[in-house]
Amino acid sequence: MAVRSRCDSIESMCINAQKIYDWVVLQNSVASTINAADLGNLAIDPCGAAISKMTARCILVDPETGEPLAPGSVIKTFEISGRQSTSLVIDGALITLQKISFVKMLGLIIEFSGINGSTPFIEQSATVLIEVPETVLLCAPDDTELTVYLSSVQCKLKVNCSGDVLTSVNATLELCQSIQTSQEVTVEVGRAAFCQPREILKLECSTPSYPPQCPILFGKNG
Repeated sequence: MAVRSRCDSIESMCINAQKIYDWVVLQNSVASTINAADLGNLAIDPCGAAISKMTARCILVDPETGEPLAPGSVIKTFEISGRQSTSLVIDGALITLQKISFVKMLGLIIEFSGINGSTPFIEQSATVLIEVPETVLLCAPDDTELTVYLSSVQCKLKVNCSGDVLTSVNATLELCQSIQTSQEVTVEVGRAAFCQPREILKLECSTPSYPPQCPILFGKNG
């Protein structure tokens, strides 16, 4: 029995979709010095005299929700000036792009861990807001939306102590980001079809079968 999807009523359809006007992948380096006061009230000073094997790591989060930013997450941005059109000659053709100046908003949590005397500890700082200004040339006509996606991030930290007291942390972020301009459009799809559910698969019941008999030894007549 042939099993297939039933697609009837072939016709053109109009659907809503996101049209990508431009798309670039950029790397951005961010260096920031974070004062100890901006890290919030830490129960254990990671520079304390009783601390050993101390390490620190970065956690990049959404500055509003505090949720960790995984690869593919949208980075919150706001544009800081109007888009400026710029004409360029590329491959002999004159094209017009828009210069967009915007600010990326990132939340950074620093997690300290180590041993306090003989007791292991892990503690996290308050969320530190880091604002990163950036300018990029894109095909971005009016009414298109700018979206910045996080591709990957690497973070390096340097913990600064004065005696037994934490004074600041130097954080360096290496960000790979995917930047797009888009707009929702309505497009026509030719020869699309409404599809119906496929036919149910039917299981055929077979008749019982028996293993070979041994009539010479057992079950012969007479």
